Amino acid sequence: MIFPASYWLRVLLHLCAVGLFTVSLASGLRLAVDGEWLLADLWARISPQGNVIAWHLAAGGGWVMLGITVLGALKKKPWKTQVRKSAGVIIRGIYLALPVQIAAGIWLYFGITGSGWVLTLHYWLAMVLSAVVLCHVVEQLIAKKGRHLPAVFIPTRLSRFSLRSLLLGVGALLSTGIAVVMLWWGSSAGYQNLYISPLDEHSRIQIDGAATESAWSSASAETVVTTQGNDYQRSVPVEVRALANAYTVYLLISWPDPEPNYSHLPLQKTQQGWRVNHNGFERDDERSFYEDKLAVMISKGNGFGGDHSIHLGSTPLAGYPASRSGRGLHYTEDGTIRDVWHWKAVRGADMSVLDDDYFGAPEAACAFCSRYKAGYQPDPVEDGGVRQNWDWFRPGQVMPLRLPVLQVRNQEVTNQEVTNQEVRNQEIGSDVPGHAMAWYSSIPYSLSLDNIPVGAQLPSVIWMSHYEGDRGDVRGQAQWHDGRWTLELARARDTGSPYDIALEDGVYMWVAPFDHAQTRHSYHHRPLRLRFAP
Repeated sequence: MIFPASYWLRVLLHLCAVGLFTVSLASGLRLAVDGEWLLADLWARISPQGNVIAWHLAAGGGWVMLGITVLGALKKKPWKTQVRKSAGVIIRGIYLALPVQIAAGIWLYFGITGSGWVLTLHYWLAMVLSAVVLCHVVEQLIAKKGRHLPAVFIPTRLSRFSLRSLLLGVGALLSTGIAVVMLWWGSSAGYQNLYISPLDEHSRIQIDGAATESAWSSASAETVVTTQGNDYQRSVPVEVRALANAYTVYLLISWPDPEPNYSHLPLQKTQQGWRVNHNGFERDDERSFYEDKLAVMISKGNGFGGDHSIHLGSTPLAGYPASRSGRGLHYTEDGTIRDVWHWKAVRGADMSVLDDDYFGAPEAACAFCSRYKAGYQPDPVEDGGVRQNWDWFRPGQVMPLRLPVLQVRNQEVTNQEVTNQEVRNQEIGSDVPGHAMAWYSSIPYSLSLDNIPVGAQLPSVIWMSHYEGDRGDVRGQAQWHDGRWTLELARARDTGSPYDIALEDGVYMWVAPFDHAQTRHSYHHRPLRLRFAP
């Protein structure tokens, strides 16, 4: 190492580095599973499960502390020795690669533009460092026959000077740790401030996704860069603006998307009957035939991993059902909730609302539920919502639940004409042609009415009616134009519901875009902190 073998600081730094490397690598391999990297299937089987994002980021903080300690010690070193010329390529490789890896991690944490290629660099540097560390261990055990292993745990020459170096080493690590923690809590390193512009009570914001009101142009904007979504290595910058009056908070959220996706699990007629077009829906991981979405999460804390609500792995929750996708579950362990709003391009289009949900304590297993969601649950609803256009989903074949009314009126009309004309008659909007139908503009399916030609499609989404109750607390509408989604939404500052979090100064917010994916969304680590004008 760069410190003499007689120094306790060398021992302490080495042990800390070994521990941090173990935690960083193990948790990082779990995070890499979604990226479909080389050996991702192996990582899924051997890497730890649970709140690994928090472990990974905490280890990153430990590396920063260790790096500052090393730099401080080098600046004031009382010894003259440098890296031995005999140290060889292996040790020098660690000294070169590790600072770059730490810098890449900092880049990803702060969500700096260009995070996509940095993510790739971060993964492959981890692989290189793993190989180099393994070579270093083999070299020590075999080539050098373990002669230097005792120096890992105790200095080579114990003396009063060694005791002094022990006290100095412990003091250096503790003081650096305290300084890093104080800097963390005393700065905005853990969040970005989103300043909410005051809105006159007489000003009106039309929730239509157009954002034509002049108040929006004067509202300050904050951008968070999200990564690791359906297109894993693509970074998606999300811009957020906010307005508020005494009663309501308005948010304007926009993000790039090359094309809008409205195809949501369409039913297709085959020679054998009806089937659902899908690519992973049976394992809760549809990635092709799905609508675009965006989720907003509100929390009173800003802990790592979505304030400790993200738990990765196939079975992160002992004694409960597994995650069918193998990717993880949302739940909390501290008795509190995270307020979650879910905009859906097709299912929410007719109602102009976001699906108001929450992350809470894990629910008991449901024998008749196809998907176990742990703590991810909807707010109570009195009436309304949407449903799928089948009774039971089977990968091979399903029975439709409803047919468009126009199909019954004119048996000669082809299915393509049925779906397009029916949507035009409903005047739901031109954004979702043929991908949904209203319950009251359809009739129950029967074989006697099914003369739809082979190859034609039916929508899978049936709009029932608007949500009534807590689940409909968040109004919202979006428009896609020139490669960009723009979502306007509004919610009362305080709904009074135990399933919602009041929007007040100091609460935190995360956003997560879904690009035609059921559960794979891009995300950011540093939340936005809502700051209201006094």
